[in-house]
Amino acid sequence: MSFKLKFKLKQHTPIIHFQHDQAGATIRASELKPKLDKFLISKLEGINIGSDKTNFIRKYKHLLVGAGEHIALNYKIKVEVIAALTPRDGNSLKKFEGIRNDRNTGEQKPKMKYGEIKRDEEGAIIWERFGFPSFFGNMDKESSRKELKFCDTIEVTFFSFQSRIIELIKINFAEFLQQTNFGTRQGKGFGSFYLSVDDPYYIQQINSPYRFQIDVSKRNTVYEKMEDLFEGIDYLYRTIRSGINLKGRGGVDKIYFKSLMFMYAKNQNPPLQWDKKTIRDTFYANEDSYKKSKENRTDSNGSFLFKADNKNFLYRDLLGLSSEQEWMNYWDIVSKEDQKSEQVGNKQVPVIQRFKSPIVFKPILRPNGNVFDVYIFIDQIPEEYKASTFVIKSKKNPKKSFPLKIWKRFDLRNYLSFCFEEIFSKNGRFDESLFKDHVDCTDSKDSIYNKLMSIYQSISPNSQ
Repeated sequence: MSFKLKFKLKQHTPIIHFQHDQAGATIRASELKPKLDKFLISKLEGINIGSDKTNFIRKYKHLLVGAGEHIALNYKIKVEVIAALTPRDGNSLKKFEGIRNDRNTGEQKPKMKYGEIKRDEEGAIIWERFGFPSFFGNMDKESSRKELKFCDTIEVTFFSFQSRIIELIKINFAEFLQQTNFGTRQGKGFGSFYLSVDDPYYIQQINSPYRFQIDVSKRNTVYEKMEDLFEGIDYLYRTIRSGINLKGRGGVDKIYFKSLMFMYAKNQNPPLQWDKKTIRDTFYANEDSYKKSKENRTDSNGSFLFKADNKNFLYRDLLGLSSEQEWMNYWDIVSKEDQKSEQVGNKQVPVIQRFKSPIVFKPILRPNGNVFDVYIFIDQIPEEYKASTFVIKSKKNPKKSFPLKIWKRFDLRNYLSFCFEEIFSKNGRFDESLFKDHVDCTDSKDSIYNKLMSIYQSISPNSQ
């Protein structure tokens, strides 16, 4: 029996890494092992560790490190970069033009600095100061910057004297990688690795609730393909969370995609009111910008005007807690703070301070390099979170704070079925006319509009 097991992994999307400037920086063993431990332990039969830790340790102590004081399986990992990228896969400097308004001073500033592509000693690509959608790694101080790191292939080697552990890894590592990303912003598709097609343990079939395709065949470089991919993921995610409202010249709506979460809440029996309306009516009802917007709206069933005569809830934060948001139309910052608090040191702090999105996007680039298959995995939303209440605060109107409960009856699988199988479907097939009726777009040739159309056309339930 061999005590060593090797896997060859293909990197499909860049990993956001705080050690990006170091040669060989890729998946960290310190991140991989705890995640893999949790997955492998879930595959062990007989005892639920969550409900009976003592009996679990008694039964599987021989597989654990030490005496089982820490639930960690007894094996070691080595991760190495074995192939970088060819020079033609790089890109020259790319400037992100445009301006933004400083949220505190209103002063206009450059939107982004120049992006720069570098290589480490082994030839892996480092993208510095690039503005991929959903990437916020370089908001930190310069000394702790996180940047995008990309190579071609890595090798992961496992060592253990426990044959049961080696066998567990051999059987389950492919399934683990299918639903796991690494590094920062992993839920949005960064840090996607999967077994190389020439690895002996490669499995082509990936089982997930949904999947869709993004065609990158018209893009020449790795960077451009990634730009297309993450833009598609970002816009799709926005459609199912807060919606999209992109402005063109003169402030005219360029693309307005009404939030599907709003539509889902409104379609409940009895109908439920959109949380943005609840917040807007509480904080800004007396402001001129609010009154003007209200006068210009004619759709009584739209997200701005639709009012429900029952209890109000938080919906968007079921897809990840946004503890602070800019409301640019009103020059305000709205924050959410858990109503429950606990003592930490000499301070009272909110019990729930973070909740990551329960939706994970797993992009896999096909061997021909022309199409990404993006698999959608979902995690269970903890009942504790669904039972919580948050205090909604306005920096501009601090005396108007009010509580909103998370919508406890929310069912994520049911919601995604509504988004991907019902609202734009007729007779079980995507209906382009339903999509066009939902989306207001001034230019039917707009690239974002057509990218969303293509994604919704391709999205489908995946076998499980």
